[in-house]
Formats: sequence, C-alpha cells, structure tokens
Amino acid sequence: MIFQISITSQDETTCFPCRHDQTVLEAAEENEIDLIHSCGIGMCGECAYRISDGKYLLGDGNIAGDTFSENGLILTCVTYPRSDLKLVPAEEGSIEVYQPRRSGT
Repeated sequence: MIFQISITSQDETTCFPCRHDQTVLEAAEENEIDLIHSCGIGMCGECAYRISDGKYLLGDGNIAGDTFSENGLILTCVTYPRSDLKLVPAEEGSIEVYQPRRSGT
C-alpha cells in the first residue's frame, strides 16, 4: 500500500508518497526531500516530527521511538505509515525544530 505523507511548516506543505514497507525518511529521500537526520536507528531524535493525524508502526530495534511516541512525536527514520500521515515540526522546547527542504535548494 502507498500512503501520503504531508509535512506542514511555516504555512507550506510538502507532500510525498510512502510505501507501507519503507520508513518516512526513506520515502522522503526517494522523493528528493531532505529531512534532517543523523543516526538512522531511532536513537538521536534529530528526525523527530509531531504527528497531527494518522497511524504508524515503529520499526523493530528502535532505541528512542517509544519515548518520542508517548509524547506525540515520531522519528522518521523508524516510522512506517499505516495510513496517510500529517506531520508538523516539533515545537521548540521539546526538541529542536527541523523543517523539510528540497535537495539541492
């Protein structure tokens, strides 16, 4: 199945498709959307976004994903969509705010 991922930041929405068997981060990279990330295993939290709508599954072996999830956040490197997802940057104070950007811009 293919789901739609929407990331809204500063009145701009970036949308891209994501298969059920790939992480949000993998799908973003496949669609040339540069999301900030570092470790790729759900440990550092740099790829965190607040989820405003949708269902998802955290990948096996993630380190911090459950803790973030309990606070309404997802880590794009270990999150597999189970429906369309709507994401927004996490607010300041919870983690650093990151915004999507197109590769090469």
